Amino acid sequence: MKKNIVIFLLLTATLLFAVTEPARKALVVGNSAYQAGSLTNPENDAESIAEVLKSAGFEVILTTNRNLRQMEGDLRSFRQSINKGDVALFFYAGHGVQVDGKNYLLPVDNKGIADNSELKRRAIDAQDYVNAMADSGAS
Repeated sequence: MKKNIVIFLLLTATLLFAVTEPARKALVVGNSAYQAGSLTNPENDAESIAEVLKSAGFEVILTTNRNLRQMEGDLRSFRQSINKGDVALFFYAGHGVQVDGKNYLLPVDNKGIADNSELKRRAIDAQDYVNAMADSGAS
């Protein structure tokens, strides 16, 4: 009887630990193949980071060479996948630009931007990724 109680307590403790362990989720983006000229390292960097994160127990969404529509979709999918209490991480390698203190990530289908209003339509505000993680309650 004592043996059964000990086994029950060990199983219960194991289940409680498993339930309280937060999920670790990451979105990793590497954009190299730009229409205006390719970059050498972002795709490789993203793949390397993804491997390191996987070995650290992260569930990784790895995307490479994404156009604007795809990047927007990836952000929506990532936002839907993270929950309150999860550990969430975003990594980006590729072209970016800062305007008026805001950082924008450039998709590979970017052929050049004439002005700031066009930038806001044809690039992704990096703050959108931060907001997605914060709004979900992830840390």
